[in-house]
Amino acid sequence: MFNTFLRKLHTVHRYVIGFFSRLMHAYWLGASAKRQTLFLTGQVFDWEWYVAQYPELNLNENSAVRHFFFQGIDQERVARFFDARWYLANSSDIGPLSVDAYAHYLKFGRAERRPARFFYVNSSIYTPPPPSYAEWLAEYESPSHRPDAAALTKGLDLHAMVCISLVVPFDSELRAFNRTLVSVQSQSFVFYEIVIGLSANVSVDVRDRALAAAVQDNRIRIIELPDSTLTVMINRLAEEALYPFFTTVPLGDEIHPDTMMWLAVSRRTHIDAVLFYGDEDEIHAGRRENPYFKPQLNYELLLTHDYIGRFTTYDRQAFLRVGGFDTTFANLDEAQYDLAFRIIETFPHTQVVHIPRILYHRHGPRVTNASPQQAVEKHLARTGRADAQLMAAEVAGYSRVRFALPEKLPLVSIIIPTRDRPDLLKTCLSSLLEKTTYRNYEILVIDNGSVEAETLEYLEDLELAGVVRVLRDPRPFNYSALNNAAVREATGEFICLMNNDIEILTWDWLEEMVSFAAQPDVGCVGARLWYPDGRLQHAGVLLGYCGAAGHVHKLLKKGDTGRNHRAALHQSLSAVTAACLLVKRRIFEEVGGLDESLAVAFNDVDFCLKVRDAGYRNVYTPYAEMAHHESASRGKDRTREQKARDLREVNILRSRYGESLMNDPAYNPNLTLSDEDMSFAFPPRLPGTAELLQEAGSLITRQP
Repeated sequence: MFNTFLRKLHTVHRYVIGFFSRLMHAYWLGASAKRQTLFLTGQVFDWEWYVAQYPELNLNENSAVRHFFFQGIDQERVARFFDARWYLANSSDIGPLSVDAYAHYLKFGRAERRPARFFYVNSSIYTPPPPSYAEWLAEYESPSHRPDAAALTKGLDLHAMVCISLVVPFDSELRAFNRTLVSVQSQSFVFYEIVIGLSANVSVDVRDRALAAAVQDNRIRIIELPDSTLTVMINRLAEEALYPFFTTVPLGDEIHPDTMMWLAVSRRTHIDAVLFYGDEDEIHAGRRENPYFKPQLNYELLLTHDYIGRFTTYDRQAFLRVGGFDTTFANLDEAQYDLAFRIIETFPHTQVVHIPRILYHRHGPRVTNASPQQAVEKHLARTGRADAQLMAAEVAGYSRVRFALPEKLPLVSIIIPTRDRPDLLKTCLSSLLEKTTYRNYEILVIDNGSVEAETLEYLEDLELAGVVRVLRDPRPFNYSALNNAAVREATGEFICLMNNDIEILTWDWLEEMVSFAAQPDVGCVGARLWYPDGRLQHAGVLLGYCGAAGHVHKLLKKGDTGRNHRAALHQSLSAVTAACLLVKRRIFEEVGGLDESLAVAFNDVDFCLKVRDAGYRNVYTPYAEMAHHESASRGKDRTREQKARDLREVNILRSRYGESLMNDPAYNPNLTLSDEDMSFAFPPRLPGTAELLQEAGSLITRQP
């Protein structure tokens, strides 16, 4: 339910300097022998061609040019411009330059088959290519942007808290061990412990390097361990750790120079945290690439893969309480995935804290677990959901979970507002009736003042056939009020809000959505929606986009799964679109339904945020797919009154949610809010040294 108030600005090549400008000059400027640029200072608008292209607009000579500049550009229409100078230059017999070349062409030139040259202007959306990660690093990890560790340590009174363990199995290579050890020792915050567990049969050169480091650095302790699996050895080191938090760094990888400092800063503000995790990237041939800027704890995303990752810092007592790593997992990645589940099963989710900073560098590509299903299956069994299915995911190496449906399928009330446009409604209902394999649903069509005979006849036929219930509600369009009234008439345990311009694509869409919505801690469930041309319309809502909200990954091409594959993975999000939204009726009523002061835009965002604030997770699933002919029967919001309403509804959203609107927990402050493509933020929305000290009430400022 997003209007065009926040659409990108459309750009048009500057071929025209005024509404009725006439081309008198066109010339080539040669920059070099290989490159030439055409500069146009004006063209004659070919109104007759424009009128012929768009006969449904009923335009004339005077209204055509005005329509193009005031409406056609925003509607991405094409215009044609007549090259008067070229025409005169190639028609020397028609008189001096004062002749109106375009008028001559229309009246005589075409009939005489004189050649003419035209320029076509396509008013399309222009999206500049996103900046690269290398550009982002150069800008925001430069020395001037690095935190002042000394000032933070003193001003925030930071203390030692972490024991870093390095497990050195018998087959460890000196190069990998040395790379990791150097990164661990080279931290801007220096108060921590390093415990190195040496396997009994480790090579002599690795042992000598570890012993020499311990002599030179009093933070290092060496513990001799018998040869065993990594999980067994790490569990032993956790028992030996002296500090309250414990982490491990796989050999060959590195931690960022500020990692220990950001852990200490985060610990100061999250005193009850039992697990910290951060963002990460990869190092290939000495270059940092492929960052993973992660969300806050996201349960449905965690079911698909271990996005929390390798570098995780645990409260030592919590680690020991849940039994440490499960030693039946020989693979450390799988054991860490399993441990993440056991921690969220034991402790409140608020005690799992994401640090939105790059803390960790993998050497080599990030890969999903060799067998992620085992950790997920064990988690589901422990939580009483062993009957959930692990299905083939769209992205290879990732998991997809389909929770078991109740034995008796709950009734779903599908509510569809409409006004005329029977073609849209027929497509919607026929696809729904033909492709929906879920068998317990009712359809309520809200007729919001249809007047076309074809529509009224179609609705009457539907009623007589007993296919739908038609609720006639001719009030001025108010999406929230229409749906609230329909919910009161519905009899289902679940409510599905659906636009009349939706076309069902996947047969089991409702099974998929109900499987999530039936979970006790899930609120709204949204689907993946495609534009008819195959581009992505909805893969969840991004809070903060242009100061309000937008659709993340919008316009993504089919086959592209988005940043970190998130467009193709089920996950919890702050909001989903009401173009197709499923929710328990009980929850709908609990939060008071849709806000009727939001008549058109952002009512779904507001509703989802009310559901989230009531303690439920909103979920997006890409496995319920539909085509969406966005708001086709209602039209576009372009009048002055509609724009004023848009602004009013944006202001309601902003005043209601304030700064929280700019801090979407399903997103990351290192990613942009000025576009919907999850590209990098310039600058990131993160506090620097001065802001952190100010927040802490310190008067200490960074020295130059």
